[in-house]
Parts: sequence; C-alpha cells; structure tokens
Amino acid sequence: TESLLKNMYIAIQAGNVSDVLDAIDEIFSENIDVVAERTQLKLLGINLAAKMLNSMNEQLPLSNQENVSLQKIFEADTLPEMRSIFKIIAKDEMERISLEIARKRKGVLEDVRKYIEENYADEELSLLSVAAKFYVNPSYLSRIFKDFYGVSFIEYATKLKMEKAICLLRETDAKGYEIAEKIGIKDPKYFSFCFKKYTGQTINEFRKRLCS
Repeated sequence: TESLLKNMYIAIQAGNVSDVLDAIDEIFSENIDVVAERTQLKLLGINLAAKMLNSMNEQLPLSNQENVSLQKIFEADTLPEMRSIFKIIAKDEMERISLEIARKRKGVLEDVRKYIEENYADEELSLLSVAAKFYVNPSYLSRIFKDFYGVSFIEYATKLKMEKAICLLRETDAKGYEIAEKIGIKDPKYFSFCFKKYTGQTINEFRKRLCS
C-alpha cells in the first residue's frame, strides 16, 4: 500500500487527475481482502484521507469542503462506496487546485509581460534577471511564458526592441548605433543582425524605402 500511496502523492504533485484516480482504484483493490469489518474500513479511510489531503494541501490550502468530505468518507459502509467518495473528492479538489494554480500563473505572467514592456531597453534585462525579480525558476518561466503567449521570452523582448527601433528610424535621424543604445543593445552589429532578421531589410534599405 505504501508504494501505491507514493504513486498517488507523485500524481497529486504533478497535477495528474487521471493518475490520482488510478492510484485510488489500485489502493482500494489491494485492500479488498483486508477490509472485512466496518472498523477496518474506517481505518483505511482515515489513513488514505490523511495521505491524500495532506498531499493536496502542499499544493494549495484545502477548501472549506474538507470537513464535509471527511464526514462523507467516514459515513461510507462499504469499500466500493468509500472508493467512489474518494474519487469524487480527489477529482473536485484536483480541479480546484489546477484552476487556482492557472489563475496565479496568469497573474505572474501578466506582471512579467508588463515588466518587459517597461524595461525592454535595459541592457541588463534577461530571462535570468526577470526570473530572479519574480522569484520564479528561469526554466519554468521560459516554459510557461511560451506556452501562454506563443513566443519565447527572448522573442517577445526582441520584438519590442525592433518595433521601437522602427519607430525611431521613422521619426528621427538617429544613427544605427544610437538606436541600438536606446533599445538596450550594446553591440551595433548585433542590432543590425536582429533588425534584418526581424524586418528582412538592412537599416539603410529600410531608410531608403521611407524616403522613396
């Protein structure tokens, strides 16, 4: 049973509802011959409820329905009935946790996006610096940013820089290296490379088209 409880814990931490429900099925199937009396059924319920709810509580504080859920477990008279109750509770709590995590993730991503838009011209802006500012693992931030916005952190920051460069080319007579400084790119050659990659034109070609 301990190995099955461990599997359930891993599934809860991973947010995998299907695996959590499978683990519950396996736990109850393994104990089908052990639970012969009502007292033994209650002991199984207490043990499993403690393990499952504590694991979920690590992800997010449990809802106010926890006591109601426990009461339903303890009122179960048969193993199949208790298993059904556990699966309903697990599914409801896992969905609630998933929604809350998604809500918090969206909030962090919106703050990160706003920060990039306000600081894209900072030469020190990077995935590492932003992750540190928002207390997020850089790899995790990189993954969820691309999942949510459809572009990588670097692609988004570069887009902002290039759009600002285009505006400056249209509205000023600033040299390429001056524009590079204004958008937070130290190396003018790298700016020229990024600009051509983004627009398909060199800076001179772009300016000539503006004048034509």
